[in-house]
Amino acid sequence: MRMPLAVWRLYRQALPQRALHRPRLQPGPIRSIRLHADPSGNYQIRWSSPARRVIELEVNCMTPGAWLGLHLPFRVSLFRPKAGIAFALRAAAIPPLPVYAVLRVPQGGARFRDIPFDRPALVLPQTGYHFGACSDPLPLSRWREFILFLPPAQDFCLTLHDLQLGHLPGRQ
Repeated sequence: MRMPLAVWRLYRQALPQRALHRPRLQPGPIRSIRLHADPSGNYQIRWSSPARRVIELEVNCMTPGAWLGLHLPFRVSLFRPKAGIAFALRAAAIPPLPVYAVLRVPQGGARFRDIPFDRPALVLPQTGYHFGACSDPLPLSRWREFILFLPPAQDFCLTLHDLQLGHLPGRQ
C-alpha cells in the first residue's frame, strides 16, 4: 500500500521499530469491543472473534440509522500527554467500505468530543493495511475510545485482522 511520506514518518515514529518489520501487526492495548448502532436503525448483526482476528462482523441493514460504530476502549495510561495518536489496522470488507476513525474523549458529565483522524480508510475485499494519525495533543481524560464508524445504510461483511495504536512524539 502506498501512503504519503508524512503519514509514513508519523507511523514510524509512533510504533516500536521492531513492529515495522513484522508481517502481521500486533494487537494493541484494547480492552473490549462494542458495536453501537443508532436506535432508529434496525440491523441484524452476527459477529465472531476467531483465532488471529480481532473481529469478524456481518451486518444486514433492514432500516438504516444515522450511525454505526465499532467502539474500542483503551487504557489511558499507555499514551503520553501532549502527544497525538496513530493507528494501523489490517482489514478486509465485502463490499468495499469507507471507514472513518475517531478518538472519543470525555468533556464532562455525559458529553464527549470526537477527534477525527487525518483521512478515512477504504477497506477493500482483499486484506490490506490502513494507517492514520491525529497529531492533536491528547487531552487528559479518565477514558478514551478509538471508534471506527461504519456505513449505517448498507449490508456488509468486515474482517478486522489486526489493530495497533501508538502515540506520536509530544510537542514541546
